[in-house]
Amino acid sequence: MNKHARMHAGFVVSEFIARQTFSAIQNDFWEHPKFALLSKYSPKEGLDLLKEWNDQYAGIQNKLVQKHHKRETQLLESQSQLISQVIEKRVFGEDYSSDTISELFQSFGLVYENGSVRYLDSSVHSIPFDMGNFNTRSNEMKFPSTFIREHGKVLRLLVGANPKNESLYASSYFLPTVFKRLYSQMAKEDRKTFETYSLHAYWKTIERMNQSFEKSPKDYLHLLNHQGFHVSEIDGDMYLHAIYGETDATIPLDLKTKAYLNSLPDKNIVFKNQHTHITLLKGNGRDTFDHLWTAYLIQNEYYKKAAYFIVFKGIRPNLAPEIMEFHMQKGLKKVILEVAQNQNNYKNRKLILASAYTIGSLLGSQKGRNELEFNPFKDELTDYSKFNKQGL
Repeated sequence: MNKHARMHAGFVVSEFIARQTFSAIQNDFWEHPKFALLSKYSPKEGLDLLKEWNDQYAGIQNKLVQKHHKRETQLLESQSQLISQVIEKRVFGEDYSSDTISELFQSFGLVYENGSVRYLDSSVHSIPFDMGNFNTRSNEMKFPSTFIREHGKVLRLLVGANPKNESLYASSYFLPTVFKRLYSQMAKEDRKTFETYSLHAYWKTIERMNQSFEKSPKDYLHLLNHQGFHVSEIDGDMYLHAIYGETDATIPLDLKTKAYLNSLPDKNIVFKNQHTHITLLKGNGRDTFDHLWTAYLIQNEYYKKAAYFIVFKGIRPNLAPEIMEFHMQKGLKKVILEVAQNQNNYKNRKLILASAYTIGSLLGSQKGRNELEFNPFKDELTDYSKFNKQGL
């Protein structure tokens, strides 16, 4: 039942569960391997598993509804409080017009109307909330839950949350492309703070994604440079820079990576040569998130999503040639040709491109999921990252 609820987009989870009948989900029981096992070894006299479960269904359903109803109410309250804090701290500038406030509510999948807040697709939950005499304007745009979660983490950081409690995923780096108007209005200092945290999250992810193509410290920089990042050394410390974003946000490299790069025999020359490719990317207009997003999709093996950008918008992914060739051989080339040959059959390219720039569904898949968050419970047997740069 929870699986059906997660897949359904029309209602909040508790509302969806409450609408379900046992007959609507019993096919799942028939198809589940555990049902076959139980059915085989249950006593033949008197015990009909489906009848037994049907008798217990109402009680289980009610428990699930109450459980999710409580969570959804708490989430609605916490998101409303966060919106109040964001407005109070002027995270999105001094001018909070009704349009800006409206977009702020919508960025959380919420609607403000008649002095209360509710979820966009449901009227089951509603809490009083005084934001003056206005209602959020009509907007059919629904943002993927993955981006909403990352958006919430970022805003909590900007209003004072402990960074240790708000670990960002790499997808947070692309929030300005999803909530374009809001992030374009973000106060300069807050924008720099956001870009610093999200750059760090993206860097740690692509380090892992690049690892299988990296044979030396020179390769480490080569792969980063082709993705639009470069490293500088200032007074003995090293910093990562990006060609994306609106600020000069940088992050210091950790001691391990710094020592790794210091092992370069011709470090000064290699560092200087980075700017050749960085300048080339900027000169060719490849310093936008579309080029990085397409590269990110490819490295996560979402080839069809990437092909839409390559074919429909002429986007060149910011990837090193060897990484690009690897994925072309693995299936990307075939998918690009298929999309190109059938592009006349795609009637609404704008809608298709919008779907290719959302990852709510992508991250729900097990395939190619390379986004990693720090895991304090990772044990010695599963922590393969410790073998990276082991030659130091």
